[in-house]
Amino acid sequence: MFLTQDQELLRRVLDETHALRRSQALRLLRLHDPDKRPDQLEAALRQMRYLGLIVLPENDLIIPAELRGEAVDPVMLEAVNVMLDLTGTDLEDLSGRRPPFLLSFLTTLKDGSIRAFSILHVPPSQENAALLRLPPPDALHKRHTVIFLLSELSQRERLETPLPHYFALQDGGRLRYFKGGGARRD
Repeated sequence: MFLTQDQELLRRVLDETHALRRSQALRLLRLHDPDKRPDQLEAALRQMRYLGLIVLPENDLIIPAELRGEAVDPVMLEAVNVMLDLTGTDLEDLSGRRPPFLLSFLTTLKDGSIRAFSILHVPPSQENAALLRLPPPDALHKRHTVIFLLSELSQRERLETPLPHYFALQDGGRLRYFKGGGARRD
């Protein structure tokens, strides 16, 4: 089966995330082509649906066909937004649902360097459990940054680790980011 570069990218991301919103899919395609239009996305999705690769429910979601009828994880959709916010000029690699991380990815930044990010969802009152699940600092590359996806701002106070990290928090319909220990500003 021949798929376009856009369709291959969508399929690769859907394999890991199990769902995307249309707005997220368009942002993803715009990594390679900033002029990508919504009608071009819709044409790619229509063909993928005809090929039996995806289903397009009425609720703005894109779901792999093999997961039809399964519940969509809203936290994963939020993690995709974090990934899209942090992705520089290209998404080099992506892996989803590999404990303890919800989503891990490599991205090329504007300066040409490659950075690794891993997103860890921390439900309220689960801060200690989240810290215990983290790998030891020497197990991650020095340019690897952990993003703690929080439900409440007060959780920051209970999450201390020597790993470079940031905090992401949904606030009024948009994500806000807060610098944590060892985090770089590039």
